[in-house]
Amino acid sequence: MSLVIPLGSAKIRDDENTLPAPITKRDPSTFENYIHDASNFRGSAESVFIPFSEKQIADFLKEQSSRKIPVTIEGGHTGLTGGGVPGGGVVLSLEKLSHISEIRNNAIRVDSGAVLRDLQDFVQSKKCMYSPDPTERSAFVGGTVATNASGPRTFKYGSTRGHVRKMRVVLSSGDVLSLERGRYLLGADRTVVLESKDGRRIDFQIPTYAMPKTKNAAGYFVKPGMDLIDLFIGSEGTLGVITELELALVSCPEKIFGVIAFFESEDAAIRFVAKARSEQPASVLEYFDSRSLHLLRDKFPKIPQDANAAVFFEQEVAGASEAELLDRWLKLMAKCEALVDQSWVGLDAKRQGEFRDFRHEIGVIINETMARRGMRKVGTDMAVPDEALLPMMKFYRDTIRESGLDSATFGHIGNNHLHVNLLPKSKEEFDQAWILYRKWIERVISLGGTVAAEHGIGKIKVPFLEMMYGPKVIEEMRALKKSIDPAGILGRGTMFAFCHPEPTQQGSG
Repeated sequence: MSLVIPLGSAKIRDDENTLPAPITKRDPSTFENYIHDASNFRGSAESVFIPFSEKQIADFLKEQSSRKIPVTIEGGHTGLTGGGVPGGGVVLSLEKLSHISEIRNNAIRVDSGAVLRDLQDFVQSKKCMYSPDPTERSAFVGGTVATNASGPRTFKYGSTRGHVRKMRVVLSSGDVLSLERGRYLLGADRTVVLESKDGRRIDFQIPTYAMPKTKNAAGYFVKPGMDLIDLFIGSEGTLGVITELELALVSCPEKIFGVIAFFESEDAAIRFVAKARSEQPASVLEYFDSRSLHLLRDKFPKIPQDANAAVFFEQEVAGASEAELLDRWLKLMAKCEALVDQSWVGLDAKRQGEFRDFRHEIGVIINETMARRGMRKVGTDMAVPDEALLPMMKFYRDTIRESGLDSATFGHIGNNHLHVNLLPKSKEEFDQAWILYRKWIERVISLGGTVAAEHGIGKIKVPFLEMMYGPKVIEEMRALKKSIDPAGILGRGTMFAFCHPEPTQQGSG
């Protein structure tokens, strides 16, 4: 039996008639910041449209659909795969939709243009926590939902998807979908009907391909019996414009402590991770290899000189003694040959913040290093199932050693998701790095992993999505998009390119 969902009209605010008219920038000199993002991928646009309400967005999309003008939805310019970079047409910026409501029933309602930092700071002031923890706090909340973003706390709490309760989405037709988790579940025939009050219908079928059994942000989410809200989470602005969200919150932990555990060998650190994942309930589990520590030493000179790997973890304290929990960790570290006496323990918020800075700083240092070289890094955003982590890490290390390329590996090892960064020093090394990167993709896919664990496909990784799923699945995804966006105006070149350049950089986070 088909799943039938009513289409509604755009929400009209109480002050709609007194809102400013949408801003339209047509002079290219005034919208330079809107045609590139953190990926260093650049595009072009004819104009930038900045609305103040959902109604203005709906009217705008209806007009662009009638004219078949491409529309690229843009947030905080923090994307690492070029999804928010326009390939012509019009940029739709959500920067003026930034309202954050009060907390009710362990949830908060926000406009999609709200800045993640503002949301996190607000809920923390109310002794609550929004569990997804994307690294870039200047991202727009809607952008983090559109890419199903994640971060260090994903190890315990999962990615953004699991924390979205409600969503409003404006389709390219100007119609609005109001989705609530648990309300619209896919039937056995996988058919969905979106039906407007005037009798118009949008019919489509959810594809049947299997997603990798790991953290994943590659392509549309599909699953038997799925909740339709999950189709739009991670859809990267290709199916509709997310305007409003209701996000689940949890109470702040009673206390948190953090540790950066140092090891003389990378193998010892990996053994510690394996034990920690099964024996200790960490909320964050992050890895740094020898080269990453070398790059960090200039800014963090107290890193032990004989340390060749590190693991950063956080432990939430609830219903147990902090001293008892910390003692368990220290014993596990000693058992796994950590440099216990030289490791760092943070029991207060200030010290924990310094540890977070340590984690974030490695990406900054890598970017600065490559800027001095006048080159771009080539870095991964891949993840594999649990049983494939050690074989994949060995493959990374062996192939890097054989290549002789400079590199630095760090990231979310708790989720089998490492950012392996190749740091070429010349055009020849860059080409060599790119060849190696494609070998890694082939190996990750063969192990049942994903080519995009948290940053999405965007425009840069389009060829890899087809490598991962094959042309038949890509055509199923295209058909799904065409049904929901028949004019084909939204996110052109994202996920499915009309023509796509050879990628020049993959992000790390």
